[in-house]
Amino acid sequence: MAYLGDAGQHYLFGFNAGLEYKNFYLNAFFQGVLKWMVYDGNRAFEADSWPQLSYFYHNTWEPNHMDARYPRLSTSPDINNNNYSISDASYMLYNNKYIRLKNIQVGYTIPSRITTRYKLNELRIYFSGTDVFEKYNLPGVFDPEKPFAHFITAFPREYSFGLNLTF
Repeated sequence: MAYLGDAGQHYLFGFNAGLEYKNFYLNAFFQGVLKWMVYDGNRAFEADSWPQLSYFYHNTWEPNHMDARYPRLSTSPDINNNNYSISDASYMLYNNKYIRLKNIQVGYTIPSRITTRYKLNELRIYFSGTDVFEKYNLPGVFDPEKPFAHFITAFPREYSFGLNLTF
């Protein structure tokens, strides 16, 4: 036996960054985890279930590919179950470290010499995005906050453009 870590999230972080230059501004919020050992319980092959996950393609053992990451594929329930369902082999364990851009705002404030003509205190044009980007360490396409989960809705991304008027 070898200790491979625990399933807890370690070294969680979040930080805000802001920048203003002349009438332009940028605000961004990042969050993530630096260490989170997660188990991939997905099977490479299930004849009666969802299709094979693409990250298994060309990565399973074959006589001409003996350095593959995953064991050989088989339709035999004994081999398949021993290789994937109940295995706690280290090839099934990943450090799900990730960083996600949770929010970003980019904008421009119209100069006051222009806005005072129209009796406005301030006029800002902006772009805002939520859950815009993430970088993670898992194979395949997953939400890093819910690793290896198939039956969840894809992570929604939101974008908006707008005007802020202050009278």
